[in-house]
Amino acid sequence: MLMLDAEKILNAASFTTLVDELAAMHREPIGLVDEMLMESTDANSNVSHFFIRTGWQPEKAVGAKVITVFPRNNLKRTWPSIQAVYILFEGANGTPIACLDGTALTWLKTASDSALGSRLLSRENIESMLMIGAGQMAPHLVAAHCEIRPSLKTVHIWNRTADKLSLIHISEPTRRATISRMPSSA
Repeated sequence: MLMLDAEKILNAASFTTLVDELAAMHREPIGLVDEMLMESTDANSNVSHFFIRTGWQPEKAVGAKVITVFPRNNLKRTWPSIQAVYILFEGANGTPIACLDGTALTWLKTASDSALGSRLLSRENIESMLMIGAGQMAPHLVAAHCEIRPSLKTVHIWNRTADKLSLIHISEPTRRATISRMPSSA
């Protein structure tokens, strides 16, 4: 079985390829989907979640994304509050094919969805973009948009807290656009 960690997933394909593939998949019939959500409250009233999202394209593939949401992890900054793994099975006989870092997969899927939206809805020659938020998704969203819209010259990043804004790392290929960090004045 193939095991792909975050580094391998994040370096596996360009956003242009991912957006092209995603656009093609959106034109295919919707497979079977289902979800399960469990919730637990600890002695300190901290609520955590365990979430399973499944998808099945009959005779093609079966997959399950298993997600934990532990908001208290964010308070200590020891562990991410959201962590996930994705398990892929062959669709005709159920054989496990791959186990992937679900968090990295989510970063790429979400960034690719956003960039596809930009491809369909924004002008091809846009020169500036506003990224709201400086969380873990932000660098991937900025990279995807810069790749899909190479005309981007400036990316403004706004965040409500300056400390998180200063920690955001933008990858080297994305830096052809000027990055402007704008903390909230509130």
